[in-house]
Amino acid sequence: MILRKYDIDIVALEEKSYLFSYNADEKFFQCFEPTLFNKGNCKAEITLTKSSTMLVANFAINGTIELECDRSLELFDYEVTIQERIFFKYGEKAEEWTEEIVIIPRNTATINLASYIYELVALAVPMRKIHPKFEDEDDIDEENETLIYTSGEAEEVEDTTTEPEEIDPRWAKLNQLKK
Repeated sequence: MILRKYDIDIVALEEKSYLFSYNADEKFFQCFEPTLFNKGNCKAEITLTKSSTMLVANFAINGTIELECDRSLELFDYEVTIQERIFFKYGEKAEEWTEEIVIIPRNTATINLASYIYELVALAVPMRKIHPKFEDEDDIDEENETLIYTSGEAEEVEDTTTEPEEIDPRWAKLNQLKK
């Protein structure tokens, strides 16, 4: 499988720092469920520091991923630059405490960094994916943006500024009794 090359044999490592370099290309991204993007070309350099109680992985990921513009649906290349750190602490059972702290069992022989590389790149995708040719446009007022959603045909709106109706004279007499 393609992702096996992202395995690191941590048992064989001495207590010092190591540099690992990986390429995440289209084949790499296709190994994961299709989500926000499926294509890209990124270089990941991971500095792994081993100690007796934990492993510290410093990720430096640079490259581009292909996104679809939310406005025009055109594909464009989005540049990513990521600097993150993940702590792999030894514990009783495997679990993820936070985004930065992962507990691995003491008898773990290898760790696979592929999913961490993918997740870090996925987290770099912006909420609004706008093609670079639309970035300089000021046609949207961010503070007063109003979204109108419709389904089907537009309904006709009655004109509420009509003249007051004439009241039946019998009802007019009864209204006078109220006063």
